[in-house]
Amino acid sequence: HEFQLGTAIFFIEFLAYNFDSEEDDKDQVISNVVSPHQDVGNLEVTWSALPPGNDGDTDFDASLVEEITEVEDLLGKTWNYKIEIKGAHNLAESCVRARCVYQFFDGESYTDYNTETLEFDDGTEHPDFNYSFVHTVEKVTQEFIDFLKEPFHVNVFIKPHISGGNGAVIDTKNTA
Repeated sequence: HEFQLGTAIFFIEFLAYNFDSEEDDKDQVISNVVSPHQDVGNLEVTWSALPPGNDGDTDFDASLVEEITEVEDLLGKTWNYKIEIKGAHNLAESCVRARCVYQFFDGESYTDYNTETLEFDDGTEHPDFNYSFVHTVEKVTQEFIDFLKEPFHVNVFIKPHISGGNGAVIDTKNTA
C-alpha cells in the first residue's frame, strides 16, 4: 500500500527565458498533503535548456540555446528542456518503494509511466530517482507561457518501511 507523502512546489517562470535551474531553485521542501502542514523531506529537481532538436543525451554547443530577453520573444518558437528528478532526501518516513508524478503542459502525467517504481529492501529516507525526460513544445503559445508562470507540482508517493515486520504486510488480514 502506497500513499502520497507530499508535494514539492517549484516556480518555473525562469524557463521562459531559457535559463537553467539555479542552485537555490533545485532543492525544494516536500510538504505533506494533509493538515496540519508539515515538511516531510526535500526533492531535488533541475531543468536544463536545450537547443531545438536536442534529445538531452548528446553534447551541444550552449550558444545554440537562444537567449530570451522578453517573454514575448518566445512566442512561436521551439522550447526544449530536460527535467531531471535526482532524488528525495530526509524523508520523514523510511520507505521500501517510492515514485514521483508530475503533470506537464500537455496534460499528461509523467514518471508514472516513464520510470519503474523504485524498491528498497531495507528501507530508505533518501530514494534516488535519477529520472530525466526532455519536454519539447514545437510552437510556444501564450497558453504555454501562462503555464510556466504557475507553480509546478511534483507529487511524491511512498510505501512505508515497517521495521521489525519480518515481511508482514499491513492490511486488514494482518491481525497485528
